[in-house]
Amino acid sequence: MKINLYFYQNKFWTLYSDKNISLWFKGYCNFSVQELIRSFSFLEKNRLENFISSITGHFALVFSSSKRTIILVDRIRSSPIYYFQKNDKIFISPTLNKIKNEFNSTFILDEQAKLEISMGGFTINKKSLYSGVHSPNAGNYILIENNSIKDFTYFNYFGKIETNLSKAQLIDELTAVTLRIFKETLERVGKRQIVIPLSAGNDSRLVASCLKHLGAENILCFTYGNYNSFEVITAKKIAKKLGFKWVFVPLAHRGERKFYKSQTFKDYLDFADSVDSIPYFQGLTSIKYLKENMLLEEDAVFINGNSGDFISGLHINKLYETIKNNPFRKNDLIKVLKEKYIEKHFSLWGDLKKEENISLLNNSIEKALEITGEMNSDNVHLAYEMLELIDRQSKYVIAGQKTFEFFNYEWLLPLWDDKYLHFWKKVPVIYKYNQTLFKEMLIQNNFGGVWDERIPINEKKINSILVRIVRLFFKTFFTFSSKNKWHQFETVFLKYWTDPILYYKFMPYWRIIFDFNKKPRNAVSWVVKMFFNKNL
Repeated sequence: MKINLYFYQNKFWTLYSDKNISLWFKGYCNFSVQELIRSFSFLEKNRLENFISSITGHFALVFSSSKRTIILVDRIRSSPIYYFQKNDKIFISPTLNKIKNEFNSTFILDEQAKLEISMGGFTINKKSLYSGVHSPNAGNYILIENNSIKDFTYFNYFGKIETNLSKAQLIDELTAVTLRIFKETLERVGKRQIVIPLSAGNDSRLVASCLKHLGAENILCFTYGNYNSFEVITAKKIAKKLGFKWVFVPLAHRGERKFYKSQTFKDYLDFADSVDSIPYFQGLTSIKYLKENMLLEEDAVFINGNSGDFISGLHINKLYETIKNNPFRKNDLIKVLKEKYIEKHFSLWGDLKKEENISLLNNSIEKALEITGEMNSDNVHLAYEMLELIDRQSKYVIAGQKTFEFFNYEWLLPLWDDKYLHFWKKVPVIYKYNQTLFKEMLIQNNFGGVWDERIPINEKKINSILVRIVRLFFKTFFTFSSKNKWHQFETVFLKYWTDPILYYKFMPYWRIIFDFNKKPRNAVSWVVKMFFNKNL
């Protein structure tokens, strides 16, 4: 088979070549380019996987020689690589956007993938919008040799909970791991400017406060949205306490609507184009604002808090509450897992939650769960988290780093460090439930002095008096209605105007209210529509 590589050298992708050997590499890892090339060239199959398992960092690469081709992504698939076969040729690229027109007649729509993206915004497991177009999952690699293509898993988030440590011991270990990760982050950044999107939650606050604790200096924090929102008010307090420069990026209704009609936004959608997830563009205008106002140094590095809430256990609460006092058998555990996974992640359009569609989603989830081993009430949460890691987190949330790359800035994700993956994988579910261990570690250490009750965390509070009055006025009409009906009304008719980050502005208001009876969940529901308008 002939290998065709569609890559382009830029700030992020670099080509290393020698004779008949080539290596396209993005990111960083614990081996030099020479070590990677040598190992990929000469290691036999049984030793190759051991070597790949020893690679750490956030990276993506394609190695190609006359003997073999390897497509490898890191444990979170921070940068995807797609491939497809046509006759005796295999085409490999980090994006299909530049080659779609050339192979348009080759791509056949995958109806199951279309359904999954319609309901959740991303595909389940290895599917893409087009049949035959694939990408290795997080923790996977593709080996092409001897005219065969094989997919291997070198890291699986699912496993047995093997720790006898007490909560106090786990907090001590978590503290040590966290500090080690951020020390390595600072070493990697050096004296370059660090830019932190700061909110009122745990994750970005941990990034900022831990960097302060370790003596970081060249820091710029920023928060965008409505000036009197809880997020903005709290972020300002955090930055002031830490002694970091903080910038408020104001968002205006007219300005956001104008941006979403601009060529810049169209260019971003092309740049961030994906065939297994809708685009992530939250915060895009704030980065544009910072750059245009010359607040960013040329070699600045963005560090955000993705995805501390997920990895520390916040997304398993409903699953745990269902199983904690019930001795389910394995088949029943899987049934509950599927129900909770679909309930949380596949409800973007309520009118699509029909019995036949739920059945199709269940089939896809069961297939994805085939790589799990023995499942019980102690580790079923890991199966749930494994699903979300390889699907929503890697394909959609982590892909949000493209907002930085679009403006030519590098990024780091310390809370997705391999050491964090290995640590949280072994923590018993009782300590992950409601982020118990994570929160206690933060309060106990009080990095930067921003973890006490004087600076609240994620308080659901509307500070705008006008918004409160408007919501209260309309809510009175739903006094005797169900909570779901009020949520549906607020999502369709009010959020366009009251959302503090103005995320709805990419879609005309008339289009939004036209979809009232389709039971949309939030702004992301209409991102799905925009995705299909562009790709179909």
